[in-house]
Amino acid sequence: MKFLLILCVPILFLFANQEPNVKFENLPLKQLVKISSKILNKNILLSSDLKGSVDFYSTKDLKKEQLLELLKNSLNTNGYELIDKKYYYKIIK
Repeated sequence: MKFLLILCVPILFLFANQEPNVKFENLPLKQLVKISSKILNKNILLSSDLKGSVDFYSTKDLKKEQLLELLKNSLNTNGYELIDKKYYYKIIK
């Protein structure tokens, strides 16, 4: 088991800089925020529980900038706003 883990970790780093391929159905906004935070390598502050979900179907890989736009638009559609606070993002209603 340790051998398999040691073998897989370097492979994950090889693909870490690739553009993410994003497809989801009925994904809760909170999950989209968590996924986006990891991919964008940016902290995101939530001041309250997020309500709502989103569907997204992509035929191509997304660039990080496009994922950020997707997050902003998904939040706006559900009545939230993503604010850039320089060192992190903040979500407000």
